[in-house]
Amino acid sequence: MATVSRSQDNIFPIPMNCTVNKKTGYVLANLTNEYASSNSKGKCSYSTHKKIGIGYAVDPTNWKDNRFMYANKNYFLIFDKENLPERPARDDHISVGTYAVLKKLCDESGLLNCLVEAFGSDDANLILDLASYMLIEESAKFQHYPHWARKNILFSNGSISDSSISSFLNEDLSVSKINFFKDNWAARNLGDQKVYVCYDSTNVNSQAEGVFLVQKGYAKDDKTLNQVNSDYVVRQADGLPLTFMNFPGSVTDVTQAPEMIKFFSELGDDVAKNITMICDRGYISERNVKDFDDAGIDFLLMLRKDLSCGEELLKQYSSEIKKNENYLPEYDEFAMTVEGKLFDGKDEPLRNFILIWNHMLEAGHRTNFYSKLVSLKKELDNAINRKTKYSLEEIKKHFYYLNLEYEQNGTMKINKRGKGHSGETEEIPAFIIKSYQDNHERINEALSFCGYRILVSSCKTNGRECRIAYSKRNCVERVFTSLKSSLGMDVIGVYSDDSIHGKSLIWFVASIMYALISIRVSKQREKDRKNFTVPAVIRSLQEISADRNLNTSKYTRRYKLDKRQKNILAEFKINENDIDEIIDKV
Repeated sequence: MATVSRSQDNIFPIPMNCTVNKKTGYVLANLTNEYASSNSKGKCSYSTHKKIGIGYAVDPTNWKDNRFMYANKNYFLIFDKENLPERPARDDHISVGTYAVLKKLCDESGLLNCLVEAFGSDDANLILDLASYMLIEESAKFQHYPHWARKNILFSNGSISDSSISSFLNEDLSVSKINFFKDNWAARNLGDQKVYVCYDSTNVNSQAEGVFLVQKGYAKDDKTLNQVNSDYVVRQADGLPLTFMNFPGSVTDVTQAPEMIKFFSELGDDVAKNITMICDRGYISERNVKDFDDAGIDFLLMLRKDLSCGEELLKQYSSEIKKNENYLPEYDEFAMTVEGKLFDGKDEPLRNFILIWNHMLEAGHRTNFYSKLVSLKKELDNAINRKTKYSLEEIKKHFYYLNLEYEQNGTMKINKRGKGHSGETEEIPAFIIKSYQDNHERINEALSFCGYRILVSSCKTNGRECRIAYSKRNCVERVFTSLKSSLGMDVIGVYSDDSIHGKSLIWFVASIMYALISIRVSKQREKDRKNFTVPAVIRSLQEISADRNLNTSKYTRRYKLDKRQKNILAEFKINENDIDEIIDKV
């Protein structure tokens, strides 16, 4: 029978057509009165009843005179539907395990303290709840948050509506508070030792209109989509996110970097001098390099192919790189370090260039080169047949690897270049191509450069260390993967600049939680990659739950922990008693 609460406010009269079992005290209601012509043994007809327990008699032995009982939920469902109790703030079955782990991580890492200092206690706890929702549900659609909140222990005092969440993101999480939090979190986790940090950006699609941050940009999948650019800096040693920034979707990587450099420089000279920032080739520019120098921040960058210093270095040192003393057995490649200037500025200091050659990379470069050369020759064949006109500049630049026989053929119009000439045209001599041949000298030179890549660094570290450091740059890519595949960061889903900043903060906090869990279970994941990914760990933790006792309204754990759950909790130094203490406080 359903559980009975034996309190004074749960006493009701025993309805008519009910009986009481004097031995057990159960009150039984007759729901049906069915006539049976005979039983299975062929005996005479009789009436049968379908009975259901609706409570417990206050005085079982004298219930006919004292017709009162303690009601259970069946009583309300059958006789008093209007007085059914209100649904409690939390469901009768709630999840406990993930909260226990996140609570400990947020306390030990200082994440909770940093949030409280910036936003106050109430808002900080709500931020952690929203980030936990993203992490557990793998979604950033907050309209489902109130339903989720009923089934989980929360950092805050209670659930809020999805409309209140919208107001919270738009109004309560100001940019100044977010910046204060980011400063504290980054400074806390950079410390006073030399540290490599990896910097990159990703784009997030948005359908918002009339929002400054939402603009068409340079998305790899579809350049017609509106987007927001989100920049992250991640500590290389363990993949912990340190800070983030939002930029309009139309802004390129190279123009976003100065703001990020400024952020780290403003943390103080003691912090900046210990940082080596690792970026890909999209962040190289003369201004950015100068900003790194002015801020006292070291850098490690991949050299762009269009920078003349790279070609000059390969011409000078390509014959020396593939020597035994430069071999790196762990990567099966060769690397050597030389000094030089990046932009040939008079006052520019010497940089360390790490020249790397890899045989697999050589094969790829060579294949790509010949593929482009074949395409170029097809274009020329069509141009000869159609007598396509080219300018002299196009002939010399576009067909660099081929010797052309051409002749002048009238004139052609081109757009004028330079400021103040927008929309204007000018007439120049035109040329048609008659035949072509391979320029073996230039082709051979291009082939001799296949397989090389060049890193440039402002710090005096050896080539091996730089090679190892740059090879781990994908830690920031792993953060982007977790954000988009496990935290719902594929679409923004909000419609104002303030809300975008607020939701981005929640994503950032969720990415920190994700990284903290990943760091703790990394050793177990080496042994069992299937069951110790972060999503798999969270699924196991969510199964650690508690049920409400309807007599006492207290929650208790119904099932013991399985072996995997114990192994997971052990990585966080949490045991069954810790879980039960948390349940007792609900």
